[in-house]
Amino acid sequence: MLTKEATKTDLSQKIDEVLSDLLKINIEQSKAIGISYERLWQELERLVLSGGKRTRPKIMLLTYRAFGGSSSKGVLEIAAAMELFHQFLLIHDDIIDRDFVRYGVLNIAGAYKDIYKGMIENENDRIHHANGAAMLGGNLLLGSAHKLINDADIDIEDKLRVGEMLYQAHFEVGGGELLDIESAFKYMNPEEALSVARYKTAGYSFIMPVVIGAILAGAPETTIKKLSEFAENLGKAFQLNDDLLGMFGEQHETGKSNSTDLLEGKGTYLVATFIESSSASQQETFRLAFANAKANDDEIRTAKDLLIESGARSKTEDKIREFESAAISALDSLNLNPEIKDEYLKLVDKCMARR
Repeated sequence: MLTKEATKTDLSQKIDEVLSDLLKINIEQSKAIGISYERLWQELERLVLSGGKRTRPKIMLLTYRAFGGSSSKGVLEIAAAMELFHQFLLIHDDIIDRDFVRYGVLNIAGAYKDIYKGMIENENDRIHHANGAAMLGGNLLLGSAHKLINDADIDIEDKLRVGEMLYQAHFEVGGGELLDIESAFKYMNPEEALSVARYKTAGYSFIMPVVIGAILAGAPETTIKKLSEFAENLGKAFQLNDDLLGMFGEQHETGKSNSTDLLEGKGTYLVATFIESSSASQQETFRLAFANAKANDDEIRTAKDLLIESGARSKTEDKIREFESAAISALDSLNLNPEIKDEYLKLVDKCMARR
């Protein structure tokens, strides 16, 4: 039974148990193919179980419980599939961002960069092959997510709908990620930047888990529509807030540099709003740091000051409040019992509290 107490105290542990069981089976089966393949699965196990807040599974299970769901293992397997899908995307995202660390440990590409050190002398070639291994690893986690869904002990019609939701999320996040990649070298207006927030983040991180949770609980379509509205607005608010943190957050609080997005030329809503509302001379000064990995501290500081002086930061904050308000309004329309509604509001606070 997926009880309220279990949801609050050991939910992450229950999800990790499902993940661990699956990964151990895959490690055992990989031995028949060879030691190199076994090692890849061992690295995947290490990474998946080394960190992460299990946010998407928790959102799914909160919604499942909110609308009367009460069964256990099959639903937990679907929740674990949400996490594997997320981990697949993180591995590929790290390749795109040329990152070698995740959760404070080496990611798959980082691990293979070390593994191949004694085999490949040229560093560029070594990174290329390490990224190749990581790409394969990400794809294997995606396949494992589908297997968990396929094998889950749930109604066949629900299983088909869950599989369709995962496909839709995969389709959308591919488009959002491509737009995000191209924003580094193509101008993106504010509306296009909002499309990135919707398709790269809101779809798979918020809409997918709440809709799947509602489907499994047997919620009516009118409720699912309102939940989608809540999730989409919360996801957009979360992404725009994350973009602000990427520019103005404190590294000791966020765990990431507040200059990387600027130096890499990331075309966020914040930057798109600045380009739209600033003068030619302001933009010229801004570009001394934007997309310039060699920018000095003064140029970085001046660029950030321009984001404030131009009003881009305040406009982004206004847009975040607009999306947050719309999310809460959709939540209010669901007439949830006070305790469940409070859990959703805590989710909103968690997404926004780092502002």
